[in-house]
Order: sequence, then structure tokens, then C-alpha cells
Amino acid sequence: MSNSNQKTLVHKVKTLAGVALFILGMLVFVFSLISGSEEVGLLQNSFNGIPWLALLILIFIAFRRPVLGGLLVVLYGLGLVYFFNFRGVNFFLTTFIITMIIPLLGFVILGCGYYLENVDKARDKTQ
Repeated sequence: MSNSNQKTLVHKVKTLAGVALFILGMLVFVFSLISGSEEVGLLQNSFNGIPWLALLILIFIAFRRPVLGGLLVVLYGLGLVYFFNFRGVNFFLTTFIITMIIPLLGFVILGCGYYLENVDKARDKTQ
């Protein structure tokens, strides 16, 4: 596979991981806003969406600067895994899987961004 084809494939993988992360983030953000709002109201329940809004902001950073954003998403995702799964007495497999997807996709974005940066630096050195 040529260098151009590899770069295109890595860029597509990075974009796919970012879109999957954005879709997951939006679904959980909307769920966190809606769930429980029938009892206390949407405005009072909006604080439940703040962690997921922060994730959406980190995803935006990851689209702009993949290495920095990917690292931030990984760290934030690991924090979410700890907070939602190992901090209390409740452990649910679905919550663990959903929260583990976040740092895994962050690693994909981080690795792809690192590869793309190094390919560009290597090309600049040869020219």
C-alpha cells in the first residue's frame, strides 16, 4: 500500500472514530438531560448533562487537533470509567462497556493523529 493510500485510510479511521464518539456522546448527553426531568424539570436536571457536554467539547478539540484531543478524550474517558464503575457499589456491565468505548476511541484518534503528524514531518524532511 502506498504512503498516500495509508494516509487516506488512517484519516478515514480517525474520522470514523470521531463520528462514532460524537454519536455516542450526543446519545448519552440527550439521555442524561431527559432521564429524571419528568420529576424535577428539564432545567434542574440539566446539570446531569454537564459531564457529557464536556465530552462533546473534547471531541470538537479532537477533530481540530487529533493528538491533543485524543489524549484529552482518553484521560477523560478513563476518569468516566472510574467514576461510573468503580467509585460506588454499583457495577453494571452496560455502563462499563459504554464508558470503556470512550477511551478506546480516544486511543484510535490519538494514534491516527500521531501517525498523520509523523508522516507529514517525515515528508517535510525528505523534501
